Amino acid sequence: MEILKKTILFLVMIFCLQQLTALHLTPAETAWLEDHPVIRIAPDPQFPPIEWFDENDEYRGIAAEFMDLISQQLEIEFEVVRCNNWNEVLSKAQNREVDMLPAAAQTPDRAEYMLFSRPHLVFPGVIITTERNRELKDSQKLYNRKVGIVSDYVWQEFIKHDHPQVEIVEVENVIDGLRKVSTDEIDALIATLPIALYYIEQEGIHNLVVAGQTEYETKLSILTRNDWPHLHSIINKALNNISEEKKKEIIQKWITLKPVPLFSRKIFWIVTFSILIGVALIVLLSFLWNFSLKKQVKLKTRELEEDIVRRKKAEEDLAASEEKFRSLIESSNDGICLQDMQGKIIFANKRKLQILGYDNEKQLLGSNVFDLLKGTEKQRFKEMIPILIEKGFLTNIETEVVKRDGSTLAVDLNFKLISDENCNPKFIMDTMRDITQRKEYEKEITASEKTMRALVAGTKAMFFSTDLRGRFTYLNQTIEEFFNVPTSEMIGRFYLRFVHPQDRHWVHQHYQKQIKYKTPSTFIEFRYTGMNNKIGWVSFLVNPLFDHGRFVGLSGVAQDITERKQAENLLVKAEKKYRDLFEKSEDAILIIHNRKFVDCNQATINMLRYHNKDELLNTHPSELSPEKQPDGKMSFTKANEMMEIAIKKGSHRFEWDHKRSDGEVFPVEVLLTAISSDKDNQIIHTVWRDITERKQAEEALKQSEKNYRDIFNNATDAIYIQDRECRFLDVNRGAIEMYGYPKEFFLGKTPEFLSAPGKNDLNKIAGFVKDAFNGISRQYDFWGIKKNGEVFPKIVRSQKGIYLGKAVVVTFAIDITERKKAEETLKKRMKELEIFNDAAVNREIMLNEARKEINELLEKLGKEPKYEIVKQQDLS
Repeated sequence: MEILKKTILFLVMIFCLQQLTALHLTPAETAWLEDHPVIRIAPDPQFPPIEWFDENDEYRGIAAEFMDLISQQLEIEFEVVRCNNWNEVLSKAQNREVDMLPAAAQTPDRAEYMLFSRPHLVFPGVIITTERNRELKDSQKLYNRKVGIVSDYVWQEFIKHDHPQVEIVEVENVIDGLRKVSTDEIDALIATLPIALYYIEQEGIHNLVVAGQTEYETKLSILTRNDWPHLHSIINKALNNISEEKKKEIIQKWITLKPVPLFSRKIFWIVTFSILIGVALIVLLSFLWNFSLKKQVKLKTRELEEDIVRRKKAEEDLAASEEKFRSLIESSNDGICLQDMQGKIIFANKRKLQILGYDNEKQLLGSNVFDLLKGTEKQRFKEMIPILIEKGFLTNIETEVVKRDGSTLAVDLNFKLISDENCNPKFIMDTMRDITQRKEYEKEITASEKTMRALVAGTKAMFFSTDLRGRFTYLNQTIEEFFNVPTSEMIGRFYLRFVHPQDRHWVHQHYQKQIKYKTPSTFIEFRYTGMNNKIGWVSFLVNPLFDHGRFVGLSGVAQDITERKQAENLLVKAEKKYRDLFEKSEDAILIIHNRKFVDCNQATINMLRYHNKDELLNTHPSELSPEKQPDGKMSFTKANEMMEIAIKKGSHRFEWDHKRSDGEVFPVEVLLTAISSDKDNQIIHTVWRDITERKQAEEALKQSEKNYRDIFNNATDAIYIQDRECRFLDVNRGAIEMYGYPKEFFLGKTPEFLSAPGKNDLNKIAGFVKDAFNGISRQYDFWGIKKNGEVFPKIVRSQKGIYLGKAVVVTFAIDITERKKAEETLKKRMKELEIFNDAAVNREIMLNEARKEINELLEKLGKEPKYEIVKQQDLS
């Protein structure tokens, strides 16, 4: 038993793992779900069939089924929070009292505290009104009209912004709005189509119609609180994991545009039961009242009366039918005549008399119909009688008849055989139509056709016609010049002979379908092959020709489009090249259409760390960004501003913070280039460049500059920053203390005012500064003069440097006044030492001479010398 439990537990764990893996959840998302097993959702309580609470207070509708599917996928529980109205739902979402809204529209206001999934339910906004206001078909027709909109619904924001001329009347809910339209309190109501239809049927308000449609749609998304980005990403993945078939199944379950059957309506059963109760009461009273013997008499009397009424009605109907039939015959535009099988005329309507020139019926009745025909036509018509008897009718027989005054008239005749009850031929009815004018038109058409053929022969377009087998019967001169073949050689040839072999099958199939379904005209493009094997492209506009429903041939016009096709091929190659550049670019490239991303390259997917482009397409730029940008503006609002600038100026470059799929925020440089600025078709080419490293370098540079500035300001030696012309750009505190001037006194000046008069070669020093600017460091002495007039020496060293991103000369100066004093003292002491040394040497020479004399005297006395004598060179 313990083994069985462990096995079941293991299988459950495997199933859950497969579910989470199928959604491609990141470890961070999986951990987040474990920390948040219960998510609070707040449906709209009065939004059927999208979502609502039924009489048992149960959450129902399309959105409810989506929530069930997502709950099953994620293995989490949704806690349904019941609100009284939509305003309360939005308030709780804003105050973080609920975490998610199952079906809500995307608006800028809600973007401040919620994140939007991709829309999973899209419905049009329609205009509901009464029958007499059917002309209110679009938003412009609602100007200066009272139009109801449910308070805080998305339509209110759209209409108020785009159509301020509409007088908006806030209604409590859709039912309230429908009732006010029905009772003419307001002129119309704007609502979501399925919701409006649902309540119209539910409430039985049958004097309302859907007059038209606004330009807006309700794009319903799942809204999640914007401080839970992991939940936003998880919900998007869960929605992507629901198949399109499943979505359609859910929507079709709850929404149908078919009218509700009468017997399914509440009003039908109310009326039906009322009638049944009334009838039952009447029957009961009648039964009690007629229970007496008078009942039989009254019933018999009633039967007799009804029989009389029926007879009178039948006679009246028959008379009316005869009158109607006669009226139809007399009012017909065709001449109608009835004759016996020998041709004797026994009836003719007024139009027949008018056509033949007779004043009254008596003049024509009794005469033979064959007397109205010319010579050979009499025999032709007599031969038609057996055919008429066999077929029962003959149609569209053209001939000429003789009028009363002897003139002839072109007519079109139709014959109908009338038989008796034994199917024996009894009469012949003919209808005659005067076609004189038609014949004149045909002559004019023939003449016009000759003129047209002459015009066609001289045009650059290629005109042709074929017989029913596809063989050319007419070709204009242009075709001869185009194929470089005489038309006489092409007449009678099958048209497919001039179609490229690889295109012949599908071209032939196309025209066979056109003939089969009697399609009036079709336009196709295909390759052709000339008599000299020249290959090119032509466009064909072809019409099938029919005679009384029977196919007789083709006619059409062709145009050489070889150059256009070559241009299109070049365009395709260019597009492929662009696509290659697009896909292989190291920068992220995206296409924005009407403020939503519709395409991106692989670099974008890698940059944002998504699995595929479907995860980030159809999103607003703010959905891939943190809630706010570094300047404090909402990403949604600022993104729209940036796109508007690009549309107006053509392009716009700026820096932006985006957010990767794992929530990491990073900086990018964005370049927006407007491709199309049409109001309903705005297309923007977008390039992102990750500037994370650049930003880090800038921060490092700022820190380095700060460190340098600290050293610069705190150094005890004087430091100057000079440009090429020796002008001071900045000085440190050491320079200020050295000379006694404030910093502002230095800036913009050259060093002349610091030079002690007559002490320095200023041109030479200017050369040293320029050498330093060119990269050659110089060290030199400089005599300065302080503000108090004190002259002092200093050692100066100039070298090249960078200041605020520009090349400059950095000069270091050290006050050497004390050193100079020490040098002067040293020189004086050295002089004194020389004098002393000279005196000492002379004394030694004199002593040496004295010693020498004493030694000589001792030698004369015979004694040993007492003193050592120093050599002369040693004394020197």
